Amino acid sequence: MRKFFLHLLMQLLIVCIGGQLMAQIPSGYYTPAVGKKKAELKTALHTIIMNATVLNYGSGDGKTWSGFAKTDVRTDGTVWDMYSNNRVPVNGNYAASGMNIEHSFPKSWWGGDERQAYKDLYNLNPSDIAANSAKSNYPMAVVDGTVTYSNGVIKVGKSNSRPGGLIDAWEPYDEYKGDFARAYMYMVTCYEDYSSDWTTTSALNELEKNTYPTFQQWAYQLLLKWSQEDPVSDKEVNRNNAVYKIQGNRNPFIDYPELAEYIWGAKTETPWSESTDPALYSPTNNSTLDLGVTSISKTLEKEVSVSGKNLTGDLSISISGTGFTVNASSLTKDQVAAGAKVTVQYNSASAATATGTLTLSGGGVTVSVNLKAEAVDGIPVLAASNVTSKSFVASWKNVSDASTKYDFSLYQSDKTTLVTGYPVSVDASSETQTVTNLTPDTQYYYKLTGGGLSSNLIGAKTLVAVPAVTATLQGGNLDFVTLPNAASSVKSVTVSTEYINSNIAVKVGTPFELSSDQQTWSNAITLASAGGTFYVRMASSAAGSYQSTLSLSCTEISDDQEIPVTGAAELAKTFLEDFEKEVTNGYTTGDAICTTGSWAFVNTLIMINDLGDLKIGSKSTRIKPAGAISMKSDKANGVGTLSLYAGTYGTDVATTIGIYYSSDAGTTWNTVAENVAVSNSLKEYKYSINISGPIRIKVANLTTSGTKPRVNVDNISMTDYTSTAISKNESDSFRFYVESNQLVIQNDKVQNISIYNISGQIVYKHKLNPGVTSVALPQGIYILNGDGVVKKIIIK
Repeated sequence: MRKFFLHLLMQLLIVCIGGQLMAQIPSGYYTPAVGKKKAELKTALHTIIMNATVLNYGSGDGKTWSGFAKTDVRTDGTVWDMYSNNRVPVNGNYAASGMNIEHSFPKSWWGGDERQAYKDLYNLNPSDIAANSAKSNYPMAVVDGTVTYSNGVIKVGKSNSRPGGLIDAWEPYDEYKGDFARAYMYMVTCYEDYSSDWTTTSALNELEKNTYPTFQQWAYQLLLKWSQEDPVSDKEVNRNNAVYKIQGNRNPFIDYPELAEYIWGAKTETPWSESTDPALYSPTNNSTLDLGVTSISKTLEKEVSVSGKNLTGDLSISISGTGFTVNASSLTKDQVAAGAKVTVQYNSASAATATGTLTLSGGGVTVSVNLKAEAVDGIPVLAASNVTSKSFVASWKNVSDASTKYDFSLYQSDKTTLVTGYPVSVDASSETQTVTNLTPDTQYYYKLTGGGLSSNLIGAKTLVAVPAVTATLQGGNLDFVTLPNAASSVKSVTVSTEYINSNIAVKVGTPFELSSDQQTWSNAITLASAGGTFYVRMASSAAGSYQSTLSLSCTEISDDQEIPVTGAAELAKTFLEDFEKEVTNGYTTGDAICTTGSWAFVNTLIMINDLGDLKIGSKSTRIKPAGAISMKSDKANGVGTLSLYAGTYGTDVATTIGIYYSSDAGTTWNTVAENVAVSNSLKEYKYSINISGPIRIKVANLTTSGTKPRVNVDNISMTDYTSTAISKNESDSFRFYVESNQLVIQNDKVQNISIYNISGQIVYKHKLNPGVTSVALPQGIYILNGDGVVKKIIIK
């Protein structure tokens, strides 16, 4: 009964949530595309989606990784990586460990310049570094020739998909083929105006230099197939809505998957409309659901997503095939419209290879899904994964007690001669065994025995030996932040190689520099064929943002490995109000205790995780017309630059805000900027003020009447007054220096000391008695503030 109740509750939640997500398509958004087909339809969609407010590329607030924190997070708090099985914890607005920003539609295909497409979240995904490197700039295709890389999720190698001969390509996991197909369709539509820029052999293996059809025939036929076989998932819908909140544009091939058929497929002679005809998006007709392999009398199960639109009645569900069952006999048309799930199970009392059919019919639609499953009399052994030239991962399903030991046997290609060192004992409950020290391009077989059972014999062939250069980045990225006219801290890059005999050339553009010993710095160095560790930094530079590419090249590999490098030289933010501390009881006029202290709110609220709020983190302020927020206490040391993020709430129309400062404790307010236009995407607004002395900031919604539009304001930050910033080494009352990686402070009187990291967060704040104090700090750049002295400190 409890299981039934939970299933019913989940269905109700899916109905509620799904309906909310679907409602986020703005009314009339796609109206200009109605009545059009083929090239005309593609161009109409281009006009609708071409303008986007994209984030800056890289790691940090207002950059790509801050977008990923909203668009690519699993429910367990890990980054959703579509290129590997890795589960890496989210790192706030910063790069996750061991991951890159991946352009699924390669940036080199339009020359690599940093136009809107370079920063578009619909084309950017967080990716495991090794998978990103292996994928290179190849087109997507079916990898049916020699495989050069496989991690169980993506494959890289040779493909026969393109007529005329083998090409280098990569192939995504079945679960994500539709996701990537719809992303590619979006790219050639949104950036239709790039058509004359397509370049490189890889691009021209898939694209044509025209605005229609843009894809070569083999490519659009394959993408249509993948889009049908892997229909739009909840993940895609959620991501589409999240990116829309950030950029202000949508992926039409997620909102209306059938659009692809009207542009490239079976309906190119039919004008498109936001149809009222009944349709089932998922599952697709004649698709296949493989439940896998199990032991006799052990149940297999998989969920099937069911979604559609405009059904005229409820959907009946039936199943055929020995051993197959389904947990629901019907879904209401409202459940189908919102998105629901049913569970298909398989169980057999004897060894069998089974087929069956899941049929969904009613409300004007009929869809059949082919079912496959297998039951074995023994230990179910699964196909090898993460296959390389020297290793693979064997896996099985444990059907014994947790304490049981299995013998894992590895055989040579004749299936009878054991490989030296085998069999080995393994825990049945571990369900995996990594097999190493193998010979490239060689066939092996493995099986398990134990607990009175034996498995089937499974083959695994290692990959051909392929030259490879792999770079591992300290912290997972080459993003640098430093102060103006000061070199950044150093990051290491460790390079490993396989089957490389030539030296490796490493290059990077200014202002970034390379070194093999952290003493001599230049824009190019050479590594031995075995690889090694080198170092990267951003050289002393004027204030501003910088981008470049670090490349690694060698004789054995035709395409350079490229790693993005970003940097910023900016004064440290010694004030950061992120509004993460307070939650108000509705709109309020009065005082609110926020992260930096007390603020005066007028017609303003703060809620946690509201879907309509534009925010960095879980909260932001939401200001009604004629409302405002202002500081109730002064910031010391004046202000050099002021930065804040703002945008309109939910689907509210654009409006304007005013930004003001006060030097007299809020008695009078001076204008920083007025009539600043804001819309429904979160944008950074930055101003140079350069006012000394105590200061307060105020932000106002300049709409004077009504209840809308409402304005979100978040992450208000300030640097100190620039004329005193980083000016003195000591004062009459205290001195400081760095010794043994610690900051040593000598003060002659009671002294208030604050230390900030480069992001403006306080890492140390104390009232020091006269004497000597040592402060242990991690490696990095800090700002010390005390007795009128504001000084940069570098801990190495």
